Amino acid sequence: GGARAETAVSAMVEAVPAVEVRCEYLFSPTRTARGSLARDEPLHLLVTASCLAPLAAGLVLHSLEVRPSLVRGQPALEAVSAGGLGARCDALLREGSEHTALFALRPCADLPAQSLGTVVASWSRAPLEPGAEPSSGGGAEGSGTEPAAALAPERSARLASPAAAALPLPPREALPFAPPASSTEAALPAVAVEPVEFDLALTVPSEGRLGALLQLQLSITNRSDALHTFRLSFSENEAFLFSGFKLQQFQLPPGFGHTAKFNLVPILSGPAQLPPLRLLCTSTNAELLDPKARRLVFVAPGGVQRNA
Repeated sequence: GGARAETAVSAMVEAVPAVEVRCEYLFSPTRTARGSLARDEPLHLLVTASCLAPLAAGLVLHSLEVRPSLVRGQPALEAVSAGGLGARCDALLREGSEHTALFALRPCADLPAQSLGTVVASWSRAPLEPGAEPSSGGGAEGSGTEPAAALAPERSARLASPAAAALPLPPREALPFAPPASSTEAALPAVAVEPVEFDLALTVPSEGRLGALLQLQLSITNRSDALHTFRLSFSENEAFLFSGFKLQQFQLPPGFGHTAKFNLVPILSGPAQLPPLRLLCTSTNAELLDPKARRLVFVAPGGVQRNA
């Protein structure tokens, strides 16, 4: 025989994650302007789990869980809804599909900008049945979540997109196979939590009648420990006649409140944008109402009252 030949083969193996978890706070217009959270003020956390596994192998997403950080021995977040911080999913995902869940939470401590915890996705690999096609429903129905479209209508179109695909599965223990479960963690976005300085309540009408009086009301209470000065301004527009003070300046000691009322008479029928209302705390130079917020009212023609 001839001389024995040896061949060396080198290969590079790249490990990629099978599940990607994304987290996003859904801010109110006021909080968007300030870029922070308020202690004890409810908020919503949108969690999206995406499958990155190859098409030949799907994933069973078992659950999503929010794990708050500890601040001085106490959790930085707590659940507002009765379901708690966990959501049972039991959804079958394939490459490119997503599963979403919406958590109702409340910050419990004042903190500088930092992550308030992590989200843990529990999953395992599962081959897709031949010819199986995911359905278009991607929202989690776990006890810890609420309907995303109902709580955040501006996001409903994206959540209901064809990319959000999942097949409901029986519980993991009922499956004929029991693949080992894995987990993927993602840190919550870093955000500051501030003490609640002011309570705001803005009451606006949703509908009215041409030529009939409408009333807009704003109430503010000073929850801080300091005296604050405020400037409240109101501007007219082409859809309404206005009666009242266009500019008010007032001071609120700790624990005191103030209520301002504005009388409006619609002069155009159909959907109409209410005149802009601005509230500035001159002590801190902070806008307390989003000046870009659009507030609409439906104005019925004169003599016709639109049914609720």
